[in-house]
Amino acid sequence: YSQQYRIDQPLNINLLYNFKGVNPQTGIYAFEDLNNDGRITFPDDKQAVVDLNPKYYGGIQNQISYKNLTLDFLFQFSKQKNRSYPVSGAGQMLNQIDRLTDSWTQTGDNSPYQIYTTGYNNDALNADSLYSQSTGAITDASFVRLKNLSLTYDLPLSLKGLKCKIMLQGQN
Repeated sequence: YSQQYRIDQPLNINLLYNFKGVNPQTGIYAFEDLNNDGRITFPDDKQAVVDLNPKYYGGIQNQISYKNLTLDFLFQFSKQKNRSYPVSGAGQMLNQIDRLTDSWTQTGDNSPYQIYTTGYNNDALNADSLYSQSTGAITDASFVRLKNLSLTYDLPLSLKGLKCKIMLQGQN
């Protein structure tokens, strides 16, 4: 567990490579070489600590009634970081996400994504693998969602001791 946990850190951390961006000369993702051996290696260079615990979270719940109708809802929210959706190497024979159209194409480009490759550029393939284990793959995963919604209608029956409700519920 020496490469999973750190003293004085929460249990829900990830140790990652420190992402430096795309090298404008080569178009390959670059990472910080902490031990200065000229290679990006585990565990020596995989030391950046990222806390994946929510900073805060909660919800807002309420019930609104009018005559025979009742509406219940719960909104849930969280401020947190997490890994982004894994992206396969640009140029592979797989579906690609739209944002990869902003990839590096020529020397001097300042792009957020590395050069396209069909699998023959080993440096790009290795860098792509390291990217998914780096701080570059961490993104804001905060959200607000409507978690529960319920609409209830009380049928107006004139029978003694008998009540009838029609309910419609949804949960996310």
